[in-house]
Amino acid sequence: MGQNNIFKTIAIVIIIGISSLASAQNASLTGKVISEGKPLEFAKVVVKGTQIGAATDTSGQYQIKNISAGTYQVEVWAIGYDKTSKPITIKENENLTLDFSLALNQKTLNDV
Repeated sequence: MGQNNIFKTIAIVIIIGISSLASAQNASLTGKVISEGKPLEFAKVVVKGTQIGAATDTSGQYQIKNISAGTYQVEVWAIGYDKTSKPITIKENENLTLDFSLALNQKTLNDV
């Protein structure tokens, strides 16, 4: 096998490996963030240990796509509210729903 063929084989193996990793990251997480029964806009929802997350929209809804299967801690916070988190285990191709309720941060309220 010539040197050219070895490089072609290595390149093909790398491409197949990358595409299989990308296809395995197709689970998603959706949900709603509320406070005192009302939707919370602009809350940050982050899958800890990754670079992925989302902000809630005007109805408190969020969606995070392309999550690899595994166990994670999902953290939520917004200015003026206490941070909270919940553990999840998400499977490949799963669409998981996870809602949060944030409490007003009393220290922030007292400082105002």
